[in-house]
Amino acid sequence: MRLWPPQFGLGFEIRGTLRGTFFLFSSPEVDRDILLETTLGAAGIRRLALAKTVAICGTVALDTIANRRPFAGEVRFRLDERRIPYDLTFTGDDGTAYALRGQADLWWLGIVDALTLLPASLYDGTGREIGRALLRFDAKRELFSLVRSFRLTRGALPPGAENGTASSTGKRDIA
Repeated sequence: MRLWPPQFGLGFEIRGTLRGTFFLFSSPEVDRDILLETTLGAAGIRRLALAKTVAICGTVALDTIANRRPFAGEVRFRLDERRIPYDLTFTGDDGTAYALRGQADLWWLGIVDALTLLPASLYDGTGREIGRALLRFDAKRELFSLVRSFRLTRGALPPGAENGTASSTGKRDIA
């Protein structure tokens, strides 16, 4: 699956980290750690404006399910509906397919929480919901590195992005 189509145009890439906890419905009393190291990007600003969608990839670590496994997916900006849904897929350590889906609801009185707290549901390969998560972007600790990671790009994003393992090599940065 190719995340960023090979378009020529001005795009962007930004990297960030989300941390939080999740629980499985089979053992709801046990909070487990979750970590997403993400790269969001669009091959073209024009495409972003029209589709209101960016690709996301990176690594996911879910206690007992996935140990730094690659993931890929998309984030949709539905600002007219005041929501930002996202859908990520990955393969667990046991070879099972999983999906992490959720949405940030935008409400202007609590815009900071709306942009830094991401509720999610965890699904197995059959589409059955098996758990829930709450991810946080720690703005105090991570905002500076997030801003520093922003890169303008030309054309397709880094090799490996299509399989969820984007790396900084091969990226065409604009200084």
